[in-house]
Amino acid sequence: MTPRRFTLFQRTGLTLAAALLLFSLFALLVTRWLLLQPVTLRAAEELGALLELTAKVMVELPPWARADYARQLREHHDLQVGSETQQLGHSQARREYLDYVEAALARRFDQPLHVLDDPQQPGWYWVELPTGGRSVRLGFETNRLQDRVPAAVLLISAGGALLILMTSLLLVRRVTLPLSRLGEAVRRLGQGRPFQPVPVTGPAELADLAQRINDTEQQIRELLENRTTLLAGVSHDLRTPIARMQLELELLPQDIDPVLLIGLRQDLEEMNTLIGRTLELARGQDTREPVDSEPVALLQTLAADYARGGAQIGLKLPDACPLLVPSKPLRRVLGNLLDNALRYGGKAEVSMHLDCNNETVRITVVDHGPGIPAEERDAVLRPFYRLESSRAKDTGGSGLGLAIVRQLCDAYGWQLVLDDTPGGGLTARLQISATPK
Repeated sequence: MTPRRFTLFQRTGLTLAAALLLFSLFALLVTRWLLLQPVTLRAAEELGALLELTAKVMVELPPWARADYARQLREHHDLQVGSETQQLGHSQARREYLDYVEAALARRFDQPLHVLDDPQQPGWYWVELPTGGRSVRLGFETNRLQDRVPAAVLLISAGGALLILMTSLLLVRRVTLPLSRLGEAVRRLGQGRPFQPVPVTGPAELADLAQRINDTEQQIRELLENRTTLLAGVSHDLRTPIARMQLELELLPQDIDPVLLIGLRQDLEEMNTLIGRTLELARGQDTREPVDSEPVALLQTLAADYARGGAQIGLKLPDACPLLVPSKPLRRVLGNLLDNALRYGGKAEVSMHLDCNNETVRITVVDHGPGIPAEERDAVLRPFYRLESSRAKDTGGSGLGLAIVRQLCDAYGWQLVLDDTPGGGLTARLQISATPK
């Protein structure tokens, strides 16, 4: 199974996201230790000093002035004077700020003091301060613990990271999009499909690369046209003397050795076949055939054609298939695969299996011949490559059948896989992305 490969855009996005995440974490840690902690300590010290001063003033004031002083504390300093009837308990929400306040008060009063809370008055914290031989109970609100600096730092870091990420991805996209178009153009060129010139736009380097690809495609097309013209001329020049030789064979005297005549006719027929297949391979696939046939009917017709020639093709077909395929190229592909299977499978049965769903047609051709070694399955798809050990000249193979199959599969975007047949032989699996009816 081919591992999934990330695109350049995805790789860049993941790299930038990881780098910005690490930067944000680093910024938070630095802010925490170099900014938040000192600010929190100072705020705790200031609150401890305010509480100490308030307790001392409260003790020194005459009783009749304490109520007015308590009101001033509530209005201007968000402090409250508590009563001894309150039932206080240790605070369950232990925040770092409370620990710092307790430490500051402990240093000022030379004894451990604890921050308490009153279940009947949520939102307030209380401390009992020993001053002047008595205990003064003072409370401060929760809003003193609301430190907005971490939220601000987090928001700034997240907003900055997001802005940098989006800007970077936009810049990367402006590079990867032309590269994707160039890659698609090269892919179409490699598959022999009609080439569409790449727009010569974008940065100077990419525009220059697009222009070079367009120029290269034009040169390749001219070379292919010249090759096809040359082979067509050679084919015509060779077939003319071959036709004369075939005519002369028919005019030879009857006393000629019939075995010799049969051998000459077979040689001439082989030459004709080789010339035809070579020219077929050279012409390539400049146009795409229309989608016009239902796979089940196509395979039944193909098997019947081979049956008339004396070959038996076993079929395993569904009742119907909701897809359509181009009949001409598919017949050529399956015909070459069947010819290959019949030629090298001996007298063993050759079978075709058809499976289809709502999007894909899968056709399997199975023979029980000598098969193809795994290390040579790519090589046999090249023109004129033959396995000498099992596909000798006397079997009639030209080395072009599978090359034509691969060329057609590349042109139409089909997938061909050659595999072993259990018990010996070759299994060819063809997968087609078909068109719904």
